[in-house]
Amino acid sequence: MKYDITSDTVTIYLDGRLDMSNAKEVDQSIDEIFSQNERDNVVLDLLNLIYISSVGLRIILKLKKNSMNFKIFVSYIPKIKRKIIPRIIKCAG
Repeated sequence: MKYDITSDTVTIYLDGRLDMSNAKEVDQSIDEIFSQNERDNVVLDLLNLIYISSVGLRIILKLKKNSMNFKIFVSYIPKIKRKIIPRIIKCAG
């Protein structure tokens, strides 16, 4: 997992798969990033994410809950993901 930090934004780049096999590591990495770099804005770039399970969605929902200004960048991914992931997050709160 890669990330960039600017003065007020953390951008997290997820790629490959986000499922039970790596969810704990990704979640801990995100917690570590935010414990060291508190920012108001979070951008989640899913451009290279090819699969996400319900465990991965939980991580995204946790990010949204803990961020003042949360955005997901999902351009140029299959139509199904581009529509479903933001819809699930919107429905969840």
